[in-house]
Amino acid sequence: MPLSRTQETQLEFWQKFNDYVSKHPEFTNEFATRTPQANHHYLLRVGQTNSPYICLNAYAKDYLKASIFIKNNPIQCSSFEENKIQIENKVGCKLDWKTQNDKTPFSKIIAIKDGFDIYNRGQWKNAVNWLMNMAIKLKAVIEKYDK
Repeated sequence: MPLSRTQETQLEFWQKFNDYVSKHPEFTNEFATRTPQANHHYLLRVGQTNSPYICLNAYAKDYLKASIFIKNNPIQCSSFEENKIQIENKVGCKLDWKTQNDKTPFSKIIAIKDGFDIYNRGQWKNAVNWLMNMAIKLKAVIEKYDK
């Protein structure tokens, strides 16, 4: 099945992301790049299987997201929540905190950058730079507060 315009653009965006981060040892020393996919997200593993992971999102229009996903672990969640102010200071912005509930099997800590349009290639350099820097900051948060 052929890719939609949005999927083609997302695939091209994540290829650009990989090209950009591969030139930045501050990223490559922390993460392995992944094969770009034709979708809105890009996952980065941190540590062991049960560790939180980072999800980067580039939606068609509206915004970028960089999130920490914490799966089914109330002890991990409380460690992050108890240090909310320090975490937001370390990341450098206010974060959206979503707690695990009956509908989702994980909690999320989300940084959002509004005003992104994936079809506007003139925004891509700033977007991939923001996503790269957020991934690095979020990994440092995981390493410090993951209990």
